[in-house]
Amino acid sequence: MALMRNISQLVVSLALLATQVRIPATDATALAEASSDARGSLEVSLNFANARPVEFESLKPLDYEAEVLTPLHAAQAAQAEAQAKVKAAATRTVIKTASVTKTTTVVPAGATAQNMLALRKCESGNVYSRNSGNGYYGAYQYDIRTWAGYGGYARADLAPADVQDAKFLETFARRGWSPWPACSRKLGLR
Repeated sequence: MALMRNISQLVVSLALLATQVRIPATDATALAEASSDARGSLEVSLNFANARPVEFESLKPLDYEAEVLTPLHAAQAAQAEAQAKVKAAATRTVIKTASVTKTTTVVPAGATAQNMLALRKCESGNVYSRNSGNGYYGAYQYDIRTWAGYGGYARADLAPADVQDAKFLETFARRGWSPWPACSRKLGLR
């Protein structure tokens, strides 16, 4: 109950104080001039023990060059430098990515499209998804050990045609027709 009475007295006192605070005309003029003057700042203090509770103590000039422009230019330069570093890093990344992902397919002599088609027809009937049930898979009938997860595929018959053809070219470049002895002999590809 006492707390409530103290709060209500405080509210009434603040309301009475607010009605008594008046800014004299000369101070109001100084306030208006200071607010329109972008180069200065006005310090205002409240002193309720004084007859004039609001006092304008000083007008401090603002060094616009030192306090505004210099920090602004420094921040802009730092931001531009950071953006340039990001752009340079992105350019280096693109160049590295381009050089890593660029591949050239060299077709070994004898591995012509016609010979590859003939071998596929002989090995799997030209069916890339062929699982013959004898431990050989795909169009070129790779075994699991030779395939070895090539291109991220567990078996050749699970890989798309371009991956199987790439593995064929890689195998042919190293070993020739020897991985396909029966069909290469039958087709005269030795």
